[in-house]
Amino acid sequence: MPSANEELSFVSWKEGSTTWKLGNLLSSICSKFGAQLKLVSKVDDSGGLSLPLRVARGEFDVVATYPHSAKWAFDGLFAYSQEKRASNLRAIAFIDRPSWLVIALARDTGLTSIRDIKERKYPLKLITTARKSLTGDVDRDCFFSANNLSEEEFLNLGGKLFEIFKDIDNSQVGPYLRDGKADAVATYGEPLLRFWQEATVWRDLIFVSPEQGALDLIAKKYRVDRGTIEAGTFRGQTSDVSTIAYPGWVIVCRDDLSDTIAYNIARELDVGSESLVRSSGRFAFNGNNAWKNTGVPLHGGAQKYYEDRGYLT
Repeated sequence: MPSANEELSFVSWKEGSTTWKLGNLLSSICSKFGAQLKLVSKVDDSGGLSLPLRVARGEFDVVATYPHSAKWAFDGLFAYSQEKRASNLRAIAFIDRPSWLVIALARDTGLTSIRDIKERKYPLKLITTARKSLTGDVDRDCFFSANNLSEEEFLNLGGKLFEIFKDIDNSQVGPYLRDGKADAVATYGEPLLRFWQEATVWRDLIFVSPEQGALDLIAKKYRVDRGTIEAGTFRGQTSDVSTIAYPGWVIVCRDDLSDTIAYNIARELDVGSESLVRSSGRFAFNGNNAWKNTGVPLHGGAQKYYEDRGYLT
């Protein structure tokens, strides 16, 4: 069990990623109360999905992941169904930084909905998220099964799939659209992500919603939230889009992390919340919400802090 002055490790998908930026902030936070948090990057084709398991196994001490993936690991669901349940995972805090499943079609295709692909037998070249990644199964099902279009039908129409984390890196999204290698995207997104900024500059895109009734089914199946991307969020987005929301990140550790460390991390996130907003990651901490919707149970030390501050209601 690490004590307050021992070295801890934070595992991130890769340097420069959103979780890497959050890890840097946590490292600074830990130094304020005498703990050392070492950042380690691991790059694989899961986009970070494998990392909560590595914390559960004791290889690393802390990770930031989406709440739904923490819950999947804790319960042994979906991509984790063949793994031992990570029932020793605990949450320290939920950090606000909203993103969504973003589905965008190049305007010059003439497509205005996903259903148009099948009806017009259009050979679409699609960039999407690889399955067995943080959002891959959700993103793919929202694009395909939610719109009564199987991946096999899509390919039989002459369509092509380029999978982020498997075939290409997300930095290639913009260039693929610009050069005509791809003409649609269905993956996680937010305006701060460089690859989405480039995509909307290099190609005229229209933003579309999956079928409304199917969104409820997908949200229930995968235990994720529905959400709305408000008009103007992305360059060229002229109307609201209904989709799946990924509202932020949850900081996850094991249940054997000392109560003192978990308490102090929660406290420093709270009192130093302005530094999160000013950071390049543009994160936000709200004590009234930090203990909610974490996907896994709260760590006892973090829970004690929220109780002491009167946040738990």
